[in-house]
Amino acid sequence: MFVTAIAHVINSNHSASQSSPHVNETVSSLFSSPLSTIAEYLLMNDVPVQGESEAIMMEAFIAAQTRYFESRFYILQLFLLAGYGIMFTLCVILICYMRYNRSVAFRGDASAARKIILPAFEPLLWILGGTTGIYTVYFCVVIGCRVFTSEISKVAAEFYYSGRQFVFLSVIVFMLQKSVSIPSLQRTVLTTFVFSTYTIPIVWYMSKYGTNTDLYYVTTISRALLLFLYTYVFIHPPLRASKRTIREFCVFAYLYYTLLFTYGELFHHFEVEAGFNLTYANLLCGSLCPLVIWRVLKADTEYWRGMGQRACALQTLFRQKHNINERVSSQGLHVLIEMHRKFIIDFAYLELKQRIGMGASAVVFKGVLHSKTPVAIKVYTPSEYTEETVAAFSQEAALCGALKHPNIVKFYGMCVCPPTICLVSELCQGSLEDVTLTIVRRLQSPFREQFIINLSYMIDAARAVAYIHSFSPAFVHRDIKPANFLVDSESNVKLTDFGESRSLPRAQIVGSNSDPGNRDPNASVSNSCSNQEKMNAASQGLKMTVRGTVDYMAPEVINGKSGVATYGEAADVYSLAITMWEILYPDVEKFPMINKNHHLQIFDVVIDGKRPPLGDDLHPALYDVIESAWHADARMRPSAQEIVRVLESIQEEVVGTLALRLATQIEQDTKIQHDVHGFTNKCFLAEEVSEKLERLGCVDGPGEAIRVGNAFMDAGFLHHVKHSQSYEHSSSLYAFDEDTIRVCQPYDVSSHPREHNTNVLLTVRNMVGDLPSTSSTTRVCTVSSRSDPNTHEKNDCDCRKLGQRLEPTKLYRRRFRKKGKTVHEENMLTTRLLVADGSSEFDGFDEIIR
Repeated sequence: MFVTAIAHVINSNHSASQSSPHVNETVSSLFSSPLSTIAEYLLMNDVPVQGESEAIMMEAFIAAQTRYFESRFYILQLFLLAGYGIMFTLCVILICYMRYNRSVAFRGDASAARKIILPAFEPLLWILGGTTGIYTVYFCVVIGCRVFTSEISKVAAEFYYSGRQFVFLSVIVFMLQKSVSIPSLQRTVLTTFVFSTYTIPIVWYMSKYGTNTDLYYVTTISRALLLFLYTYVFIHPPLRASKRTIREFCVFAYLYYTLLFTYGELFHHFEVEAGFNLTYANLLCGSLCPLVIWRVLKADTEYWRGMGQRACALQTLFRQKHNINERVSSQGLHVLIEMHRKFIIDFAYLELKQRIGMGASAVVFKGVLHSKTPVAIKVYTPSEYTEETVAAFSQEAALCGALKHPNIVKFYGMCVCPPTICLVSELCQGSLEDVTLTIVRRLQSPFREQFIINLSYMIDAARAVAYIHSFSPAFVHRDIKPANFLVDSESNVKLTDFGESRSLPRAQIVGSNSDPGNRDPNASVSNSCSNQEKMNAASQGLKMTVRGTVDYMAPEVINGKSGVATYGEAADVYSLAITMWEILYPDVEKFPMINKNHHLQIFDVVIDGKRPPLGDDLHPALYDVIESAWHADARMRPSAQEIVRVLESIQEEVVGTLALRLATQIEQDTKIQHDVHGFTNKCFLAEEVSEKLERLGCVDGPGEAIRVGNAFMDAGFLHHVKHSQSYEHSSSLYAFDEDTIRVCQPYDVSSHPREHNTNVLLTVRNMVGDLPSTSSTTRVCTVSSRSDPNTHEKNDCDCRKLGQRLEPTKLYRRRFRKKGKTVHEENMLTTRLLVADGSSEFDGFDEIIR
């Protein structure tokens, strides 16, 4: 009877032709039949087991079936271990591959730079590697301890399935996010976890309360629901990455699900051997998922790289979408930025080292660009990282890339590196606010020339503001304060943070009194009106949203209503005056009678006409220029360029005394006579001057010595022997112009008490009118030689410009250019930006894109 039953089961499994009445052949043929199928058949047909021979055959059959399933389940567990092990290994290899190429790309290898993905994707690979690593360790323990021998529970099998689904779904869910921020990654992990495990409770419930047939169909339908997600993504791929790679990933997922449902159907119809084989193929196919994920992440990396290149177009889109009326750039600036693709930095070349500062909206890191250039990296981490976010941040990058001046922080570029946006600039030692506070709190030598240092800081700050106002239309910074000025290693002050900058409409700017020495030599500006008329026009202002810091807001800005105020160049001049006051008195409260954190009280005090106190011992001209610069009436304030000229005249006066004292001491100390390039008087090494200044206690360190040396050159008291470089702490030769130093010795201030003029602006303007512009004109080199009539090989030298760190005038130009070589268009555009020409071809450019 038992042999007959076995034969019936074999026939039902399409193996009747191989059956035999012999026990060994019968047991051998049953290796392909699951034990549950035989037992179920015997129970359903009430087949009795009688006789000793039949009992022995039954025991042999059960033993054979047990050995078969033990071997099959052991192999299945090995394939599960291999599948998760391969995924874990691939994740680790991809992370190592990315890090290796990143280190090579830091050294400037362009090929390696194109092989890596965004650093923001590395956490996703770590998560996938960690998940698959846990499964790998789990199966090592299970196999080693022989936990499962001939059968795996339904819930456990679903748990194994969920691990693979987590790996598959993670990249799809991540691509559906609008940004690549940390919150987006958190949402991805949470969503993927829910989608990959929702079938576990269903399987548990059906295995406990349902039949095997119901369990099969319910489980299959539950798993198939995810195909709707893949189908949707296939038909409507997200804007990120590329449509092709997203669809290729969906096809890979379809293949995986095809194998999954096929082997499930085979097991349901008792095709056990084929079911096991297809299961092994499915596990090996799924183990290659990290490679397909890498392709998607690589395509998404190229998408974000392209977003950096599209920064200008995105800025236009941002304005159109949000209907922004404030004009972001001056005439033709978008064309200029479009050409400056070199200011877009690939994230592969930028390495962050250590944090050096933290602000309200950004963190500043010290970093390295192309593995050799130390830079400061301002890192913004917006809550949502979208195209609109990049467009909004591209404004500051556009301005930084267009502005080139010794007192503007050098801008290297913008780096789009989700989830961050990085603005890369030159590395400075700190903000002007921090530097001045550190100096005043540090024990100083009684012979320290602090006023000269402070005056140099003020001149640099005023030149920076004058430069941005020299554009036509003029830029207004809208947030001038010591914290937005940086001090470099040579004690030069440089303006930064142009996030709130705007340009004034052309109709508002009648002319410009800017310094040609600070601008393109080919630019020309109309001077058809007086300075007073220009300030009157500027004071009419442009309605903009209120921006800036409370302590530095001009009265006309404070008087703004509904968050909109009148902005003009005079508002920046007011902020510059407060900044100059803070340079002089960094540790003094502006308004000690009120709480500095109470903004409304500060507003009331400023509106009432009260200003921070100035000391009676302050230089008279500096006292007057500060008072005029923070005048309550914007029309009465001088322009930034007028402030520069007054400060330069004060510099010539106060630096002359130190220059004379230093020249006398160096002449006494130096015994060797030099005859270099026509100079037969004493020449000396720059190191000698720097060391002398430090020994006398005039400065603290070579950085301040370099700044004072450049102040000597700026005032015309010091010259490089070749008139070809600024003052440097090196072995270069320099010489004092003793005649000019003696001519410029100051008058006795104590014998001329200050008479406060009711019209302080008139005092300043009269002073400016009587002084030549040391920035706009080049004075004759006056280093004399009594023994050699041919002292002046070069009547006009560039030492004053070099003292300001400006580019020297080129005396010789190439008569011929190489064939086919044209003038750089960006230079032509920069010139157009500075020209107030109503017939310019860029007129109306901003109106079109608004």
